[in-house]
Amino acid sequence: MLLVVVAIVLFLASRALRATLPAATALAHPSPSGGEVAEPAAAGGGETIRPGRMPDLKVVKQETDAHAAEVRDAVEKTAE
Repeated sequence: MLLVVVAIVLFLASRALRATLPAATALAHPSPSGGEVAEPAAAGGGETIRPGRMPDLKVVKQETDAHAAEVRDAVEKTAE
């Protein structure tokens, strides 16, 4: 009885493996255009980061404070 159960499980496992093989081989060979990366949509997103260095924390704090003030003003306007 146990042998029959093991045989059925192995049969179902082999069928599942065969069903996934085409997708697995497609993932193994990337498409020719797979290496292209689009430019980010947000303009000026990385301006505070100097090339090859850490971001300027004073500028980041100023921008964060300005954004917090904008959010605070927006919340106050919607509360009115």
